[in-house]
Order: sequence, then structure tokens, then C-alpha cells
Amino acid sequence: MAVEVDVAGAREAPAEEVAVQRPRVAGSPPQCARSRHLTDFTVRKALPKDADGFVRAHEEAWDATIGPIVGRALGELAPYDDRVARYRAGLAEPPAQTGVWVAEHEGKILGVAVRAGSELKDLYVVPAAWGSGTAKALMDAVLADSRADAVREVVLWVGEANSRARRFYEREGWTPSGETRASVLGPVEVQYRLPLP
Repeated sequence: MAVEVDVAGAREAPAEEVAVQRPRVAGSPPQCARSRHLTDFTVRKALPKDADGFVRAHEEAWDATIGPIVGRALGELAPYDDRVARYRAGLAEPPAQTGVWVAEHEGKILGVAVRAGSELKDLYVVPAAWGSGTAKALMDAVLADSRADAVREVVLWVGEANSRARRFYEREGWTPSGETRASVLGPVEVQYRLPLP
């Protein structure tokens, strides 16, 4: 996972909203104790006004997943205000074939996704929303947008040591391509591919 993500390419599009409600059988335990009160959220295209919430959610999720792997918090690597300014500018003037989405619940951004061409660049969900379906809903928005642009296969890079994310992608049908690379922070990343019907 790269620390710096260029969202300057987030395509301007109508702020589509998809309300997601996860039904649960009465008496069944929640999928994740952290998300037991999270039953609905909205996935929509990110707007420039979302930059602060986007960066907060990205940092919280990054610190919980990537931080332990690289041994540093995101705030140590890139100043918060610089990231907010960069995301705001990128969301205001996005390049073609790029999309940025947020998932929110009661006005708080819980997760973010970034697509650039045929690559899922980022997919981060705050720990409080793990197990709620937020990551899948964000990924589905990226895949639908990719299909609309006639993309036939989507790729992503994920930290080899990020077993939680790898299990999620594999469960959703992604397969490792066999390619690896060293991230800018050192840990090895593996590439996954997903053909689009």
C-alpha cells in the first residue's frame, strides 16, 4: 500500500448514493462485535467537502492495518493538513477513469475507496465498521464503475502480511497473480486480479 495516493483523478460524477441495510436473523450474533450497531450506511462518490472525513477515516484504517506492518502511524509519514489539501484538490479536479467513494453512517465517513483506471488503489474501512459489509459495498461501487468504463479486469496490490485484507479479497473472488513488489515503505506487496463479467 502506498502512503501517497493521487486522488487528483477522481472523476466528477453525480453523487450517487446507495443505501445499504444488512438484514440479520433475529437472535443471530452480529458478524463483528465492533459493528453490531452499524446496520446501515450510504456509499457515494466523494466530494471536495469530504476531504477531512476521508483523510480521518483513511488514517484510522491505515493505522489499524498497515501501521503495525510498517511500524509507523500514517501521521508520522505525511502531515495531516497536507493530505487534506491534496485530497480536496484531487476531488475538485479529477482525471478521467478515476473514482473516489466514501461510505458514511450518520454523517461520519467509515470507509473509502479509490479507483485509477483498472486498479483498485485503496480500500480502507475504520475498525469500528469491520464486518459490517462496508468494504464489500465500497468494492462493489468500484467494480460497477469499472464495468461502466468497459474495464475487463481489475487489479490491486495488498501487503503480503495484511492477512485480513487478503482473506477478504480472496473470499470476494480475487486471485493472486503471482507478481510481487516492495512497497515504498519496505514490506512486500502481492498483486490480485479479478476478471469482470
